Parts: sequence; C-alpha cells; structure tokens
Amino acid sequence: VDPDRTDYELGDQVLLTARILNEQFEALNVPSVPALVRADDGRVQNIELKLLPGQEGQYESSFVAQKTGNFHVLVNLPGTDEESGIEPVSFRVKPPSVESRAYWLNEKLLREIAQTSGGQYLTLDQLDQLYDLMPQLDSTTEYSSPPEPLWDISSRLRYLAFLLPLLLLTVEWAVRKRFKLL
Repeated sequence: VDPDRTDYELGDQVLLTARILNEQFEALNVPSVPALVRADDGRVQNIELKLLPGQEGQYESSFVAQKTGNFHVLVNLPGTDEESGIEPVSFRVKPPSVESRAYWLNEKLLREIAQTSGGQYLTLDQLDQLYDLMPQLDSTTEYSSPPEPLWDISSRLRYLAFLLPLLLLTVEWAVRKRFKLL
C-alpha cells in the first residue's frame, strides 16, 4: 500500500494505491479489498480499495482528509487477520497553509478585519497618522526600593562598621599579650 504523499493538508484528496498478491505471490483478483484508516486518537474510517480495470492486483482508493493528525492504513486481506496482513502505512494531515502560500497583500480582507475589530487600516504612506490614532494612556508607576543597609549610608560609616570590631579585637589581643593571659 502506498499513499501518493506522506503529508496532506486538511481538505486534500488522499490517494492510496496498492499492489496486492495472494499467498502464492500471484496478483489478487477480487473486486475490492476492505481497509481501515486509523487515527492516533482512535478514530477509524472504513474504506475500500477497488481493483483497477485491466490491471490485476492493482487497487486504488481515494478520500478527502477531513481531520488533522497522524493516520495508519491497515488492509484486511481475505482469509487473514490484522497481524498477518499487509504492513500498515502512515501519513499525516496538517491544518491548511493557505496563509503561508498567499504572499500578496489582501487589502480588502485587512480593511474588513480592521473595521470588525474597531481599528483602522493604514498604508505605509499614512504611517505619520498612527500616533494621532493611538489612544493616549497616562499611567503612574511607583517604585518601592528595598531598605538600604546601615553601612551604605555613608562611606565613613561603612569603614567604621568594619574597623571598629577589628580595633576592639586588636586591643583585646594586645592586653592579653601584655599581661600574659594567653
């Protein structure tokens, strides 16, 4: 089984072709073969692969991709179960990409969107009018700073905060050394 592409867009025609042989590797010659199209979310669609006129063993089916997602095609051969049948084939259906293919300016659509949303459509030469059309919003911002530590008030106080303990420890050490209290 072979899809004509691996990626489809929503609404595209999915064409499946298959070359089906029997156990003796001879072309199968039945009018149709049932198949399942199973989505990853569990949805199942039954389709029939129909024998192409004048081409033994060649089957074809087509359907419209109606939902997005990943799909697997399982062919149910007559007289076999799902595990011993044909290896499943996968394809993916994506949302349509009309916007990425249409690179020209659709001014009529843009004007409709602007009118519906309460805005206004401007061309590049009217850009100087944009500032006047923008609503003027005045806002006040308050900033609360965290409290400043005591030693950041002045540089003298900062040095004093570090030198005072050092001075007291030095005096204590000198007194102990002088009176042999160590």
